[in-house]
Amino acid sequence: MNVRQLKSVSYLQGTAFLLAVSVGFDFWPRFELLGYTLRLSSVLLLCIGAYLLVTQRQWLASQFLQRKQNAFLVLWLVTVLAILPLGLSVLEGLRVFLGLLVVLMGYIGVQYLHDTVGWEGFVTIRRGLWLAAAINVFIAFAQLVGNGYMGIAPELLGISANYGADVLGFTRPQGLFPEPLYLGFFLHLPIFLLLGRCLAGKASALHYLLLVSMTATLTVTTSRGAYLGMLVGIVVFLILLLRSKPSIVRSLQVATSMVLGVGVAALLLSGSVQGGARSTLSGHALGTDKGSGGVVARSQTFREAQRAFVQNPWFGIGFGSFSLVSETVSEVNPDPIVNNLSLELLAETGVVGATAFLLFLGSILIGLVRRAWSSRDIVGVSLLASLVALSVQYQALSGLVIVHVWVALGLFVAYANSQTSK
Repeated sequence: MNVRQLKSVSYLQGTAFLLAVSVGFDFWPRFELLGYTLRLSSVLLLCIGAYLLVTQRQWLASQFLQRKQNAFLVLWLVTVLAILPLGLSVLEGLRVFLGLLVVLMGYIGVQYLHDTVGWEGFVTIRRGLWLAAAINVFIAFAQLVGNGYMGIAPELLGISANYGADVLGFTRPQGLFPEPLYLGFFLHLPIFLLLGRCLAGKASALHYLLLVSMTATLTVTTSRGAYLGMLVGIVVFLILLLRSKPSIVRSLQVATSMVLGVGVAALLLSGSVQGGARSTLSGHALGTDKGSGGVVARSQTFREAQRAFVQNPWFGIGFGSFSLVSETVSEVNPDPIVNNLSLELLAETGVVGATAFLLFLGSILIGLVRRAWSSRDIVGVSLLASLVALSVQYQALSGLVIVHVWVALGLFVAYANSQTSK
């Protein structure tokens, strides 16, 4: 490899690292331009997209579009675009669709970086995700313990001051994300990648410390969807591990680290939650509270989505148009979501759009299962468990214009179609 090629690889690895780190800063830093909110991650994704369209059209045609998963993605995008005129608001649908195209640059970019740099590209992205997780863990603990943001104005970070303190009696940490559930959502992939690293016997004391910290942070978000996704993902992870017969000692070390993380979180919460807030916290954890995130409140959006689907079963009410029919719209919540992706897709895109998306997601699942099963690779097991966790949490969350989701999906597709790993 000549000097020019080495420099090219170095630049690409740097881009991969920057992209991976930026997904942990999904809503910060941000600035306004011509009425639109631009974020660091969005600017980076637009630059990656422009680079690929200008200089890598051959790769897009010869490799990217040849993958079944990407073909199904294009099918879904074309389906959504085709049924937009049938919805309640073409302009609203286009607005959300354009936002989706921006975050899709992460999905495409990760595959290009993986294809070009190879296994080292995957390693670089993994390190970037761990760094982003470590930074968010640090800020999350500062939010919880310090009841503040280290002297930094919350509005500069794009996050809410004392999130949830008025309801639960303590500040639910959200890191650099807009809500605690997004932080919990993001932590799934780096945690499962770290589990694989530890069980492969390639982890240092620093890796175990990060595992304890991430587990504790996920716990203190009190995000029920994140809990359920993590639990189901761990079950899948353990079942697949039975074939590779991992070291008992390393398995105990990993289990101890995660239990320790949950224990640290329990101590922090017991010291932060005061008096009558304990029963409120218990109700929140069980979903029986009457707040905006409780089962009582969510049942209304569920009914509205079901009603919208019944009225327009084939093509839905229009992509991104649920807020137009929801009675929960308010100044506090101007853009309500269903909090269930499956139901939201059915309501907004009907059976046709939801089926097309299911084909896309199913093709990723099949590709990862085949790759992990044939190679018995711990990395494949980690990614497959992460995909399951992501899918499960999406039954308590909506919205697809999320950077880290598409970066994760792109990584799944890249790995499913790769031939070698270490």
